[in-house]
Amino acid sequence: MWDTVIELLGIFEDDVRVPCRAGGLVHQMETFSYVFILKMMLKLLRMTNDLFLLLQKKDQNVVQAMSLVMGVRTRLINWSNDGWEPLLEDVKAFCTKNDIPIPNMDDMFSKWGK
Repeated sequence: MWDTVIELLGIFEDDVRVPCRAGGLVHQMETFSYVFILKMMLKLLRMTNDLFLLLQKKDQNVVQAMSLVMGVRTRLINWSNDGWEPLLEDVKAFCTKNDIPIPNMDDMFSKWGK
């Protein structure tokens, strides 16, 4: 799907009406930080999907909803404590596959605007 999105934005970039916007989107999408946030949001949405689906039903079961809330809470705590390395490896693999530069995590970074 990634290749299709990039190809589609490339077509929009060739369109004389919106070349800067499409080119800017491609540039932003091909950054490590964008991929990291995208993968993190995807993982988060997968964790909470069952709870959201249950809460959208008209005949809400409060006991089941509370059970799902506790389950999501536990998964989020576990992810916060132990889940960053697998996420980072997944992002690095995706970036390598799609020729997106990976920053050196040992480099010093300054705050924005300084």
